[in-house]
Amino acid sequence: MAICTAMFLIPWGAPEQHLARYKIKTRDVGSTATSKLVSSMFANRTYAELRLLRPYVLEASIASKIPPNVIMAILFEELVHRKPMDVKTHGVAQIGVGELQKQGLPPDESLLENDRLSVWLLGKKLQRLQKEHRSLQFAIIMHNGYYDYLPQIQNRAKDPKIKQILEEETTTTVVDL
Repeated sequence: MAICTAMFLIPWGAPEQHLARYKIKTRDVGSTATSKLVSSMFANRTYAELRLLRPYVLEASIASKIPPNVIMAILFEELVHRKPMDVKTHGVAQIGVGELQKQGLPPDESLLENDRLSVWLLGKKLQRLQKEHRSLQFAIIMHNGYYDYLPQIQNRAKDPKIKQILEEETTTTVVDL
């Protein structure tokens, strides 16, 4: 069983050759296990953050034609694994300034701290990468730069809690003064 799982994590044949020129990295088994442990430790806090980002995820999904559960799955992983001292990526989606330029926006990193814009940029980045590589799977791998990221996102996209968050009705409470 472990051999089959390990084989699933490594793309074979043409996909591997296609991605090799982009310096996609592999993680050792220990790093992958640590990543999964960290994800499970901070899951409840992360689901609460995703609930707040839900309207932006739905907007980004419509604008980019990327499924909302995929965007939310990527956000889950980015929120759990964000590094406070990382100067290359910013915001809830951990997007780099270069993506702003690719989307025709000024290279101002403070823009990436806006949650709505950060989530929108994630959707647009995935859309751009999907168009370039003709595959959403490649787009997901290219976003992160590691082969083992795709299975993590595939599993997280099927998470019943993410599905529940996406299906929740947004309610407004009116308070009499």
